[in-house]
Amino acid sequence: MGLFRAVLATLYLSCGGGTILPPAPPDIGDVSLPALLPAMGKLVNAQISHAPEVTLHFDSPGGDIMAMRAFAALMHRIEESGTKIVCVVDGDAGSAAFYLLQQCSERVAHPGSRFLWHQYSALLRENAYTARELEEIARELRAGSHEASVEIAKRLRISADELERRIADRDYFFDAREALEIGAIDRIQ
Repeated sequence: MGLFRAVLATLYLSCGGGTILPPAPPDIGDVSLPALLPAMGKLVNAQISHAPEVTLHFDSPGGDIMAMRAFAALMHRIEESGTKIVCVVDGDAGSAAFYLLQQCSERVAHPGSRFLWHQYSALLRENAYTARELEEIARELRAGSHEASVEIAKRLRISADELERRIADRDYFFDAREALEIGAIDRIQ
């Protein structure tokens, strides 16, 4: 969605239009600890100022599992303190970003938004592993993937078994309409 807005702004300006500010970057882009720091600050500031609500904008293909879990824990603390977290998908909410979206008090998406859930994966490089170590990594990935799917399914209108069936042998991509149907979002804006 961010690229789409930038293209529209360029077209508008090239046709003699007025000044348009570039689109604001999403709060949740790359799911990594460094990239999430501004969003973490936004949440903490909302808590400190006793804001009743804070909005996070998503446009993310996903990212790091550890960063995802740490950010989700912060989200829960902020909500427990009384601040409602509204999350708006302005493009993509895939993988770790989809998991984070499911932690929000209210989940909203624009009509053209896309979603992705899949099994956990690992990028293994520059290390040598024994077959036993690779088997253990695979077990941990399966267990973590199952745990996350069970947690996500608590908010969905499909069971954890059905969600796991949909990701068993492929990535599960879906649009805003399907996200609304399965309960992955609360409304389309």
